[in-house]
Amino acid sequence: MPATIRGHQGFIIFMRFRAEHGPFCRTCGTATLRAMNARTLWQGWWGIASLFITPVILLLNFTEHSKIGKLPPPGPALAPPLRPGRPLFRRPEALGLLVPLLVLALVVAAIATIDPDEAGARSGDCVRRDGQRISIVDCASPQAQYVVLTRLDGDSDARCDLWTETTASYTQTGPGPDFVLCLGPVPGAGAGAGQPDPSEVPDQQGTTRNASAQAPGIPAGSSDRGGGSSSRAGSASSISK
Repeated sequence: MPATIRGHQGFIIFMRFRAEHGPFCRTCGTATLRAMNARTLWQGWWGIASLFITPVILLLNFTEHSKIGKLPPPGPALAPPLRPGRPLFRRPEALGLLVPLLVLALVVAAIATIDPDEAGARSGDCVRRDGQRISIVDCASPQAQYVVLTRLDGDSDARCDLWTETTASYTQTGPGPDFVLCLGPVPGAGAGAGQPDPSEVPDQQGTTRNASAQAPGIPAGSSDRGGGSSSRAGSASSISK
């Protein structure tokens, strides 16, 4: 029976396609399919494009397998037919199916680590601080500590100085886009309302320092954001005051 059995190899920056063209008898076609699918399952995933191409190749081979499986057993031949070998899922190459599952698990884990409040905070939102994370709250709530003056791309809060009302900043780095929130006092809040304890102000590394220990020549209460530096090892966030 005429048939085309395909294979794929991914090599990170390039790829290779393979094909075996029939006609095949049932035994030879089964042997070729098992061998080609086994190599594809083990070698086909190693590249971004190959992650999507390999399932298509396996699906096309499955269609050919359904046709070859309907053929009658081969009759007498001049040469012995190929031996089919072990079924695909009894071969060690079948462990290649774990590669896309692992990639999917990593993607889901990365998405799960992104706080929707942090990622969704925009200019005009009111937020409160929970350790080194923030949450969006109603501006009329007594929990509101800051209002977002603006949101900047990148991981440097130096441009927050352009907003004269800035009293703090929040930096979020990976996974996902890096951004900085320039924070100011909540509109209409009384003095000290909803603000964190001034004796404990988090620095860029998440530790606390006494707010009265100001550098020489810097008046108490002034903004010290340290140029917006932040660690990029994995997911990191900080609020500087």
